[in-house]
Amino acid sequence: MKTLLTLDLIENGKIIKTRRQWSKSWTLGIMQLLYIHHAQVQAGLYPAIAVDGQTHWIDAQVYSTGFPYKGTFKLDSVSGKGGLFIPAGSGSNYGNNLITPDQYLPGQLIGIQVGLDNTPAAPTDFALKQRLSSGIGPAITPGTMLDNVSSGDNNDSVQIYGVWGNGTITALGPGVMPIRGYRLSSFKLKLWRTGSPGNIVGKVWGFTSSPYYYNLDSGNGVFNPIASVTIDGNSLPTNSGAAALIEFVLPAAIELNPGMFYAFTVSAPNGNSSNYIQARYNTNYTLNYRYCYAMEYYSSYNTSFGQVPIFQLFGSAGPEVEYSGCEIFGYTVVNPNASFNVRRLFTNNGGSSLSIAEAGMYMAGCKYTSTGSYSGHVWPYCVARDAIDPAIDINPGQVLQITYTPQITV
Repeated sequence: MKTLLTLDLIENGKIIKTRRQWSKSWTLGIMQLLYIHHAQVQAGLYPAIAVDGQTHWIDAQVYSTGFPYKGTFKLDSVSGKGGLFIPAGSGSNYGNNLITPDQYLPGQLIGIQVGLDNTPAAPTDFALKQRLSSGIGPAITPGTMLDNVSSGDNNDSVQIYGVWGNGTITALGPGVMPIRGYRLSSFKLKLWRTGSPGNIVGKVWGFTSSPYYYNLDSGNGVFNPIASVTIDGNSLPTNSGAAALIEFVLPAAIELNPGMFYAFTVSAPNGNSSNYIQARYNTNYTLNYRYCYAMEYYSSYNTSFGQVPIFQLFGSAGPEVEYSGCEIFGYTVVNPNASFNVRRLFTNNGGSSLSIAEAGMYMAGCKYTSTGSYSGHVWPYCVARDAIDPAIDINPGQVLQITYTPQITV
């Protein structure tokens, strides 16, 4: 099997440049999705890294044989800003798929993707290196505050200390769903301390808006965070009124994807009931499903909307490009040969030229959750990534058409 990657630059409806290269891009992600599907791996048995950089459990389980729909391998998609429902296989007593926000993704996160980094592709790539989001926004310079709830704090969080499994609140922070993708370099939380909690740890997690019973503490030996930073907690202010925005600078910038939830938590693993930290938060925040209060306790975590810890996120972003829908067409079989095409258009309606240096494909992976209020979860998985070297420039008003053509030729 081989795959042809075709890049057509279009201006005023005419192709003005074409480049073709054999793809060398199939990644571990496609093998993992194939495995869980064909081995019919059941719920909670297979961990794999999604495009958020977080390990999630995925599976092939469905609620019943009477309604066996699951979105694994979803590759065709709606336009970039559209919402895409992907059934996770969970259902109800009536034999229907339950529908929650955790089963929706922005159309831009499924199908063909483009980015700015032509680092050679590797089988272990779990995402594009510098993916471009869908839209017409300009580039954002490093150090810009990209999201925040900076005011309105009217309460203190519960005491935060200890490690997973000790029956206390071990990690706490905001859950945030970005509107556009960006490269996070640091985040701030408004904190204070009692006693001497010692070193405190800020962590970034890819998670969901509803619990599904893996917690946010790597101390349980299950999953590690996307990034973590350790600082001296004994330097925090010592009373609630003096609480300060404390910055956690990441060792390397990480990509945050639009429409996916991330948690920004703080813990005091060496603290105790006399030496702990607390966070300031807003209990009257206007209900906004992009933000929540995420708290880890004992062996799971919970989320609460309508309230959110005070936070600020800093980083940078590349310019945006508009994603069309992603289509699959041209399925052809002439025994023993076969092929099909996956195609997406990228339109530069921004104010500056774009240098497209990487392309790839994201497919859906799903997690079954037993019936009840938690009805399964979906994430994008990178199944292909190609470096484009030299990069292809798209001037304002131009369109880049990218076509992947997997084929079997005997």
